[in-house]
Amino acid sequence: MQTKLKNRIAVGVDRGFGATKYYSDILSGHVDSLVAPVTEKRAAELIANNKDDDSVILIKINDEYYLIGSYVAKVEPSYAERDLRRSRDSINETILFIAGMGLATEDVEEAELVVTTGLPTDDYDRLKESYEQKILNRDKPYEFSIFRNGKEYKKSLKVIKTSIENQPKGTIIATINKKLAEGISWNDLKSRRFAVCDIGFNTTDLSIYVGKDIVRGDKINFSTFAMVQIVATAKKMIEEAFDCKKTENEILESLVTGEVKIRGKMKDCSEQVKEAFIRNANLLVSEITSKWEVYLDSFDEMILTGGTLANCVFADILQSLFEEKCGWNITVPQNPQYANAFGFYLISASILQNM
Repeated sequence: MQTKLKNRIAVGVDRGFGATKYYSDILSGHVDSLVAPVTEKRAAELIANNKDDDSVILIKINDEYYLIGSYVAKVEPSYAERDLRRSRDSINETILFIAGMGLATEDVEEAELVVTTGLPTDDYDRLKESYEQKILNRDKPYEFSIFRNGKEYKKSLKVIKTSIENQPKGTIIATINKKLAEGISWNDLKSRRFAVCDIGFNTTDLSIYVGKDIVRGDKINFSTFAMVQIVATAKKMIEEAFDCKKTENEILESLVTGEVKIRGKMKDCSEQVKEAFIRNANLLVSEITSKWEVYLDSFDEMILTGGTLANCVFADILQSLFEEKCGWNITVPQNPQYANAFGFYLISASILQNM
């Protein structure tokens, strides 16, 4: 009797504190890293009321229902304030990771996955082995359902191989892949010295690589503050300027739009937003140049990446400051928000190809 070959898919998941990004050759995208438990009745109502809204995503795991993504902040605001953004949360982290795999495989019901993901630089050595075992799920498939646009997608996904990387490694692999496609030889790239500044929501991870290999040493690779501090600065300035109280999610929207809603009317807060960006960009660049002072002349390329760079205003301010303070013309990937997820996918695809 001939055994049926199972579908095998390479997946990259960048489970960030701000957003969970996923990438496969089937589908790529992101969801805000927000999770709210809901009852079965509440889940049914949300699914029925939002059949034409793909931002409303629910997941059912072990007969428990969870609303995930940006819609949490709108209809379950208390869970938008106490989520993964403050500290590692094993349950929510697992839910978002499973959701990332489910969304990346779209309407595929059953498959074996090769999954690559990352950990913040300061957590990498300490958590790598335990995180790998957790993702492998004791060789059992993840059984769950995703509800989106009024449809249920039943899933049975088994992770057969996983690779846990230092968070900025995804960007390094994506960068090398792009340069190879442009005709630069691997012989030239393997000795090139890259400095990566990966600015996320909760941490900024900084690492130095030679080719694909991380450079080890004191104060070479480290984590520091990130978007969450910018949000705190902007929140204080906006609340003082407009005599109001705002949630973290409202401030996040203001950082994108430059507007804030006051008594039902939109007010211009672009001045406060820009000042919050400038203050924190100055602090960040000063810390990086201070800690990397002895290495700055040795780099062949400095790369600025991460979800925070999706905000063009902040990206422009940072690029200008890096050039002004340390003389570097920083490289920014075409889609910095997805650079790690795409690089993780490439690692998974390479593993799968060689299995």
